[in-house]
Amino acid sequence: EVAQGETIFVILPAFSRGADKEFTCTMSGGVVTTSCSWSDASRVLTVRAGMALAALEAVTVEIPATAGIKLPFPGIGINDARLKLAVNASTGSMNPTAILASPSLGSLDLTGLAYNPFLAGAPARIDINFSSWFAFNVGDTVTLNLPAFFANRDIPAISTDTDAWKKASWAENAGVLTLTATAPVAARLLNHVSIFQSYGINIPRLGSSKNNPLLMMGTTAPQGPVLPLSIQVSPAVGAFGAGTGISFDPKLAGQATEVTVTFRNEQPYVGVFDHDPEATYEDWASYYYDFDVDDVVTISLPG
Repeated sequence: EVAQGETIFVILPAFSRGADKEFTCTMSGGVVTTSCSWSDASRVLTVRAGMALAALEAVTVEIPATAGIKLPFPGIGINDARLKLAVNASTGSMNPTAILASPSLGSLDLTGLAYNPFLAGAPARIDINFSSWFAFNVGDTVTLNLPAFFANRDIPAISTDTDAWKKASWAENAGVLTLTATAPVAARLLNHVSIFQSYGINIPRLGSSKNNPLLMMGTTAPQGPVLPLSIQVSPAVGAFGAGTGISFDPKLAGQATEVTVTFRNEQPYVGVFDHDPEATYEDWASYYYDFDVDDVVTISLPG
């Protein structure tokens, strides 16, 4: 038994917050509010029992995300024995004991995309790079969320140029490209996979900004799942609208003429520019400027 006010310790090595913190947490599905604290030096979460806990009673403690405790990077394995539970109770204390069931958590690094050719609204070869901190087994998948890319059809069977990732598929409505491991892949290996242009997956009609945060990659691999996160590196591809044109004045063959070129930017701003954190708002705002969608630009070259 644990009396009200006695302490429960959750030992979470590699978790972090950057500083100690006291906060409110809940027990028994949010019914009881109690006090908790985090020690960044010892990596220990202390929970003060908000009610008496009977022997064999199942108890749930919920720590809000606002407490700021961060999951470990690059991840943890399933049922990691380093995660432990201890109790300091008047009826009998319990020394740190491994938590029996805990989920795995992975991370992807060196994620990147490249296209050839760089032409908005046209099919391209898509080159994909990524590394995982955990190994992949045969049948594990990596998914790429590529909104606004299109092929006008599902492509259930794509063959790549990489033996370890020989199979892939494209889901048109979801805008998701799925890579399937066809051989074991070692942890921290840099993977290179190409989807050939002949499969007809097109770059968005409106182009894509550099390091577009809407392009994401994740995996459901049991030994190290990763929720979709923005791909770190992707190239910019611009797009001009239907208003593109050129005119001449005078229209006389072999004579000097004024050339007027008109084009319309179709690409909306979706990226984030690097800037000096010490800069003022006005300095930062100058980086933010980009042509608005449908702005028309005219260039005249005198004869």
